[in-house]
Amino acid sequence: MAVVYHRGTILLASQVPDQNGTNPKDRPVVLLIDFEDTHADAYGLAVSTTFPHPPPATCIVLPYQRQGNCQTGLTSPSVAVCDWPVIIGKADIITRTGTCPTIPLAAILAQLPKIQPIPAFQQTPNATGPAGS
Repeated sequence: MAVVYHRGTILLASQVPDQNGTNPKDRPVVLLIDFEDTHADAYGLAVSTTFPHPPPATCIVLPYQRQGNCQTGLTSPSVAVCDWPVIIGKADIITRTGTCPTIPLAAILAQLPKIQPIPAFQQTPNATGPAGS
């Protein structure tokens, strides 16, 4: 039976680099699209515990609880950083920590078109088919 992680799942991923492409470490990632273990890569946004107060519009605050007993499974103040896209291989997934609640997930999805173009894997072909056909 295939393992499926749905959009909004928060995974702990190994050796995710920072926004500058350096300082790899284990970091939480919020999935932007569904991921099955038959896929090669998972696509998401990095979750960070380092952010200014108040956070900028590109950072969506996520619920946390010191013991991790909440929907996200996060144990410290954290934000989903909408301008920090992450691609992780299935071998890099350490564990599932939780899920992003509906309201923060909607805020994340609303920020994406403002920050970055829609990746090719999310674009819907037009009704006439691919270009040049």
